[in-house]
Amino acid sequence: MKNESQTISNIEDSRPAEFTLEDEDYRDELLKQGFSKWNKKDFTKFFRASEFYGLNDFENISKMMRSKTSLEVEEYIKVFQQRYEEIPGGQRILAKINKSEIEKNKIIEYQTILDHLFDELSVLNDNIFENIKIPYKIKGKISLDMYFLIF
Repeated sequence: MKNESQTISNIEDSRPAEFTLEDEDYRDELLKQGFSKWNKKDFTKFFRASEFYGLNDFENISKMMRSKTSLEVEEYIKVFQQRYEEIPGGQRILAKINKSEIEKNKIIEYQTILDHLFDELSVLNDNIFENIKIPYKIKGKISLDMYFLIF
């Protein structure tokens, strides 16, 4: 019985001082500054959407998340970019987002080049689609080879 009362008194000694109104105000202020309404599922959706759209597309990220507005996403991105190192695996997450953004930009660049080439070819030859030959073979597997004949 003595050991039990000693344990209780040790616990009481280790308790912090009473939570004051000033402490509550400070806590409320910190909660306003933070993202207390974001849960783990929101963070996961945010990171996946950011990988897909990049960190600058607030609208599409918020649409993919469904539970956050573009303004909430924009605010989070600002804080995320400043404090990503504090998140477990934050550097890895940011690296994945950046890598996918680089790949997306390459695709856009290639599409722009292809559009430009197509425009030039169209000017040179009005009937460009008539000159495209698509031979195909049906033997076991189907293989399509496209040959462009440019005159």
